[in-house]
Formats: sequence, C-alpha cells, structure tokens
Amino acid sequence: MPFNCCVPLCKQKGVRDASGNKVSLFAFPSDPVVRKKWIVAIKRDDDEYFRVTKYTKVCSGHFQQSDYLPKVAGDRWFLKKEAVPSVFAFGNAERPPRKKFRRRRPVPAVQKFTVADEDVTSDVLSDSITKDVAGKVASSEIADVSSNAIRDLTGHTVADVNGTVEEYTTIDAVVDKASKLVDVRRFQDLQKQTASQAKLIQGLELELERCKEQLRLAGDALSKAHSALNCALSKCERFDDQERELRDTKRALFRTQKELELALARCNT
Repeated sequence: MPFNCCVPLCKQKGVRDASGNKVSLFAFPSDPVVRKKWIVAIKRDDDEYFRVTKYTKVCSGHFQQSDYLPKVAGDRWFLKKEAVPSVFAFGNAERPPRKKFRRRRPVPAVQKFTVADEDVTSDVLSDSITKDVAGKVASSEIADVSSNAIRDLTGHTVADVNGTVEEYTTIDAVVDKASKLVDVRRFQDLQKQTASQAKLIQGLELELERCKEQLRLAGDALSKAHSALNCALSKCERFDDQERELRDTKRALFRTQKELELALARCNT
C-alpha cells in the first residue's frame, strides 16, 4: 500500500515528491524513548487518536543531513540511532504584523448661537413651519432647534460629532484588544513550548533511569563473574597444593623402594 507522511502540514505521498525526486519514508524506531522523542517533535503527543503502526511513516524531508549515516547502500539512506526529525513547516510560521496605531481625531468645535429677538426666531423657523402658525409654536420650535439642530461650521450636528468620537474610541479599544490577544497568543505559545520541553525532559529522565538499571544489572553480573573467578582460582590453588603433595609422596615412595631393594640385596649376600 502507498505510504503518506504523518507529519502535520506535510503533503508528501509515495516515494516521489512534486519535482520527481526520490523521497525516503522512515518507520518509527522500536526504542520507546526515541519513539517518544519523534512523537513530541512532530507535535502528535497531544493527539489522543494518534497511534503508531507499521504503516506510520515520516518522510526524509523532515531530517537534516547530519541525521543520516555516512555510508549509503545503493540508493537507500539509513538514519542514525539517535536521529530525531527537526525540519517542519509549522516551525516557520510568521507572526502577523501589528496594526498601525491611529491617532484620535480632535473633536471639532461646535458653534453656538442664541436667539436674541423675535426676528431671529422667525428666520430660524421659516424653513420648518408655515407662516400662519409661526407665532403659536415659536417657543417649542426654538427649544427643538437649540437641542437637535445646532450645526457646526463643517455641517455636522452635535450627535454626529459624538458618534465620531465614539467610533474612534471603539477603534482604539479594538487595537488595544488586538495587542492583548497577540500577547496572549505569545504566552500560549510559550506554554506549549514549555510543556513540550517538559515532556522531552521526562523522556530523557526515563532514558536515564533505564541506563541506570542496565548499569546496575551489569554491575551485578560483573560481581558474580568476579566471585566465580575467585572461586576458580581457589580451586586451582588447591589443585596445585595437592599436586605438590603427590609429587613429594612419589619421591618418598621411590626412596623407600630403593632402600628396600638395598636391604634385600644385603640379606642375600
């Protein structure tokens, strides 16, 4: 079956890339410590549905040249035992540029005027009421004009000016909120990096404990071998002593035999 690279954001499928170049696909190592390093490096340690099988592969595009063995058998590349993938697309993401700060526009001055006499009142009310009822509703229309229809030199009403001020206040609040969100995202990235480093340290501690256990077992085996060697040396020394005693016994027996032969010869004569 065709193999795909399991690294997030990697689109490699099969043994050829988009340019037609050959790509190697590597299975996860059998060593649990190194395998854990691979899972943490490709950011799959937080994925509860991720499972490593014999079809789970990582392409050669995620390894550096120093991760390979110097000797190549044919066209095949072999990774070093401690090699860990380190080239990823999600490690090169750029932070979006910060929005440019906009200065608050100054509030335009509002030109105020007062109603001095009946002639001015009549001029102001001439556009909104008819001439036959101007005298009856003059006082109420003056109040409406003074509160809602006062305009500045640019043609904006007081309500328009207040809306403009509120608009720029809202923009400043959005800018401040965006800057705070950038800081929060930076803090979240640091938290993820800290958690990843903590898991890596935990894996290294497990590897250290495993090495300590292997060293302890090797020390016990060496101690047993040393004891067996001492026991064998003791047996050899005992054998040497027994051989020396046997040699002395042979010599004494030989001398006794000679003396006995001499005694028999004397008796015969």
